Amino acid sequence: MAGPSAASGRTGQGPAPILHDFGTIRHGTRPSHEFEIPLPDTDGVGLVPLAFQATCTCASHRFLVRGTDGVVREIEQDGVMLDSQALAPGEALLLRVTIDSSRKEAVDAATQIVNGNVVLQEAAAGHARHFVRVQFRFAIDAPFDLKPFSHLDYGDIARPVGLTLPIVIHPDLPESGDDAATLGEPQVVEQIGDLVRSPPDLAVTLQREADGWLLNAAFKAANDRPIGPFVFAILIPTSLQVDGDPYELRIPVSGRVVPSVQLSPPEAFSFGSIPFDAPREQSLIVTDHDSSRAADFVVQAIVDHEGNDAAEHFEASVLPVAQQPRSRRVVLRYLGKLDASTFRGQVLVGKTNDDPEPLHIDFVGFRRRDI
Repeated sequence: MAGPSAASGRTGQGPAPILHDFGTIRHGTRPSHEFEIPLPDTDGVGLVPLAFQATCTCASHRFLVRGTDGVVREIEQDGVMLDSQALAPGEALLLRVTIDSSRKEAVDAATQIVNGNVVLQEAAAGHARHFVRVQFRFAIDAPFDLKPFSHLDYGDIARPVGLTLPIVIHPDLPESGDDAATLGEPQVVEQIGDLVRSPPDLAVTLQREADGWLLNAAFKAANDRPIGPFVFAILIPTSLQVDGDPYELRIPVSGRVVPSVQLSPPEAFSFGSIPFDAPREQSLIVTDHDSSRAADFVVQAIVDHEGNDAAEHFEASVLPVAQQPRSRRVVLRYLGKLDASTFRGQVLVGKTNDDPEPLHIDFVGFRRRDI
């Protein structure tokens, strides 16, 4: 099998990449550039352009072939090894790279460098591959200035908790005056599989200020919102035109819904391997995010793995946590009296002694055997 060519960049540092500088591009535009790819010497074996790998998801590509007659054709099945698509002697390979700046956040961005590789495969037995390095750079000029966020990140937010995040939007345009740009009614969208919907969890208002706009985004998890991450987008139509099309201001939204009552890691009492003839303690933190009720907890019961009362061998207490008024420390103490090789069970912790839905916190321990 033939080894990688000098154009592959795998022998030492390899040749320098072929370069292009897009300069500063307006957010929302999709500029393109065609690279002519230098082809390695393969002793007459045809090459198939197999793939282009880049470090930025904002870049898309197409492969083109310029024939000896000057006619340009497009490779229709990029990523598929078809010998029929091999370049003939004298033909040139072009790589058209397009930057979709709308896939980046709508803020000014300093020059960033994107590295990529063109993957070429020989249309012959062995299918040796060659790699040609490509590099391009660009900066982004956004028509609006968003403060303090260009991406609303709610972090971990418990189901009963509501949180409003503001964004101040100022036009950043060469024109001056209040009429340089206008914003329309915001829309919130969420994509779940093939379904695109307006989620009920995020309420957005936009109001005109003296020199811009104030956007308030209030999130509170809906009852049917599952525990876990969420991703939305706020779409705001504008009066601006970019490349002849209306410019839409897009603000990403993300976060993670967590239970109203959380156990901090670890989420169980793990005693590990211990001597069973001496007392041991383990503790964890339980937090109630629902500020409409007291943050107190009580221990309802301690049971073994069969559900039997285990208070003869364990005791538990609930203690306050300094500077965390919504949190309590639950301490489980093994009394050192078990004649067994292991113990397993649960501590039932509720809001009250008769709470019908207490937390079931597992515990486990193993007898240490001296060797």
